[in-house]
Amino acid sequence: FLDEPTSGVDPIARRRFWDLIAEMSEAGTTVFVSTHYMEEAEYCHRLALLNRGRLIALDTPRALRARTVDPIFRVRTDDAPLAVQTLVDTNGIVEAAMYGRNVHVTVEDEATGPETIRAALATAGTSASGIEPVDASLEDVFTALVRAEGGAVIG
Repeated sequence: FLDEPTSGVDPIARRRFWDLIAEMSEAGTTVFVSTHYMEEAEYCHRLALLNRGRLIALDTPRALRARTVDPIFRVRTDDAPLAVQTLVDTNGIVEAAMYGRNVHVTVEDEATGPETIRAALATAGTSASGIEPVDASLEDVFTALVRAEGGAVIG
């Protein structure tokens, strides 16, 4: 049982740690890992996602990503924090969150999503240098599942 084993570990040691976990798994050892790093969860064979102490999903990373039904766009912009702040309050937008240097935007309607995003950003005085559809990441999946369960506890 490993509880957030790579928290505070440098990237090289982090990668080596996951190599060791994979070697143990291939040798037949079951390894339980808790992590808040969704990109690390991709290395696992099965995931149990929890919210408020309750199981909200149990499946493979691939199967969990395949369950996402709302379309998601990656938005490239010079002011991602402003874009998120603007988009979360926009009709037609389900979710907007920082994703690296970009913003992942979940929309209600795939056909009108890009124009909704562009119009909202223009109103806020910024723009998008690119808007493209993307497959859901585990972070997107987790966020959608938590939202469907009533959200996260703040505080």
